[in-house]
Amino acid sequence: MQFDFIIDYVNNTKKNNLQNMMQKILTFYKEVKQEALKITWPTKPEVITTTIMVFIFVLISSIFFLLVDKIISFGVEFILF
Repeated sequence: MQFDFIIDYVNNTKKNNLQNMMQKILTFYKEVKQEALKITWPTKPEVITTTIMVFIFVLISSIFFLLVDKIISFGVEFILF
């Protein structure tokens, strides 16, 4: 036929695009794997220490906001009532 070259071109382009896409995915996966190997994970004592620090900070923050809330509510009640 007269337009067989167009059909061949489209088929080859689709095949090449799919191959390029798969190659990009494989390259991305390899790069992610290489970067993941560079991660230095914290030791168990570091995790325990930072976890305890977070709990202490949350406790202190909650007490602070409780006090601020009580002071503000007392002030508002005093002014309004």
